[in-house]
Amino acid sequence: MIEEEFEGEKQLWGVTAAHIARIMNAYPAVWLEDYAPFPVEFAAIGNAGMLDLALFQLPEEWPRSIPALKLAEQTPKPGEKTYSFGFFNDDFFLVPNREIKEVTPTRLITSLEIETSHRGGACGSPILNTQGEVVGVHIGSSDSKQISFAVPAAEIKRMLQAYHNKGQSLQPLLFNGKKIGDLNVNESISRVLTVTDGYTTGDFVTYHYEKDVDYAHLETLSPDADPDEVHIIISHQMFSYTDKTDKDFFIQLIHNVASGKTVRRVIPYLSYPHHKPGLGRPFPGKL
Repeated sequence: MIEEEFEGEKQLWGVTAAHIARIMNAYPAVWLEDYAPFPVEFAAIGNAGMLDLALFQLPEEWPRSIPALKLAEQTPKPGEKTYSFGFFNDDFFLVPNREIKEVTPTRLITSLEIETSHRGGACGSPILNTQGEVVGVHIGSSDSKQISFAVPAAEIKRMLQAYHNKGQSLQPLLFNGKKIGDLNVNESISRVLTVTDGYTTGDFVTYHYEKDVDYAHLETLSPDADPDEVHIIISHQMFSYTDKTDKDFFIQLIHNVASGKTVRRVIPYLSYPHHKPGLGRPFPGKL
């Protein structure tokens, strides 16, 4: 739970992972011991493929004896110690000594000394620094290593900004220093394809590689060092359950490397599977 002051008024917000919000209904409830359930509504939902955060407003009757957590102003550095608390397999745990292993533009990677079989249910838990400030939100962990992944706390501020700006908080996308488009909080880059002489020369799927996405250097995701075109496939998901006009769809950015021009297409679905279909095939004119 965090507290925001906007235009002179304070509002309490609950924070969880977007992939949790998207598998629940529009009107979940928050349960507290010794209290009746508090109905809430997801007001802002990020894209579970990248900005994996969701916000819900807490009601005025929320117990004020429960203190709000403060968002950290600084992103932690590798080597710093953090801790977290939350529910692992329906049991409440305080997890100390979560060391920051790596920091990327979109992820914090921390140690997590808990058996993989006991990690279910922890997504949405806050990760705090030694001052008790939120530095990130736990969104998942490795199946084979003692590490976990978190969305940096700064992205919570982006979600709040989007909520107050009709669902918009745009992140510029740069390829070799040139802007080729924007990415909203409810959008994620799902794959990057390269095309030369009309044939696919590379296909990079970001699933499980989200930490490697750097919006300011998308050329680092290009599977081919010298393509004619780069195709960025973006997944758009609805921002909230209340906006019935917002639908799920895909966006295709076609960037011509030689001319520097980019064409943007909106497509309702992908006409071939999400997995890598093989290289050296003629590139379809329409996805």
